[in-house]
Amino acid sequence: MGAKEEMNKETVRKAIEAFNVRDLEAYWDCHTEDTTYHEVYFTEPQTKEQMSKFMLDLWDSYPDWIIENKNMIACGDKVAIENEMSATFENDQAHLKATGKKFIIWEGVFFDMKDGKIQHMRMYMDRKSQESQLGLS
Repeated sequence: MGAKEEMNKETVRKAIEAFNVRDLEAYWDCHTEDTTYHEVYFTEPQTKEQMSKFMLDLWDSYPDWIIENKNMIACGDKVAIENEMSATFENDQAHLKATGKKFIIWEGVFFDMKDGKIQHMRMYMDRKSQESQLGLS
């Protein structure tokens, strides 16, 4: 593996670490200005501004949300990871009432990198298992 791949993997690691300590500024330092974020919650890719609001709401509703990286591979400007996520639904989120229940699920995330920063991110997770564990389905 070359220096480019190692740099890209390190950027993704730093982004996960920043997410886990709720450091939005450090999180966005790992991204390009035109970064986009696409995951199962959204029908369209989200901008940095849209995701900032979503993440603040998410951290409020799930104060103990943690991402633990289990596997990571990189090839050129592509990085793929497999994570375990866990959190407890402690505070209401939009129209959903907090259940006080915890979930643990796996996610797959694919990154397009540009100049050592995250330009595009696509996240896939088992939302049905998450909702079931939280008592939402």
